[in-house]
Amino acid sequence: MRTAAALLTCISAFAWADVGAGAPVAYAYPTPWACGGGELTLHFESGEMLSSPPTFVIVDMAGVEVIRVRGELAVWRKDEEGGFIYEAAWDGRNADGRLVAPGTYICYVEGVRDTAFRFIVKR
Repeated sequence: MRTAAALLTCISAFAWADVGAGAPVAYAYPTPWACGGGELTLHFESGEMLSSPPTFVIVDMAGVEVIRVRGELAVWRKDEEGGFIYEAAWDGRNADGRLVAPGTYICYVEGVRDTAFRFIVKR
């Protein structure tokens, strides 16, 4: 049996959860992302202007809340579809200000009718 060992520092890979047709779009970038090495942008697109900016909630795989990040209206895109873009920056720290441990995290958008999920795998 062959094995390989390597030291990785919070390298991220991303994958979608299926939220169905017509659902708002949500994702994070850049990918891959090294926690502690800049900010991860949390991105949300909606076909309608929200009464208040959405909150991005990051939880671990056990469902324990890591942090809440308030979004801001970044762009109002007026094209044949129209739409609004909200973004927030996350520095990879939890609510106590410590860098999160490597692992799998889920980011969801709170305060919208259809909540979009984004899975973040950090190694």
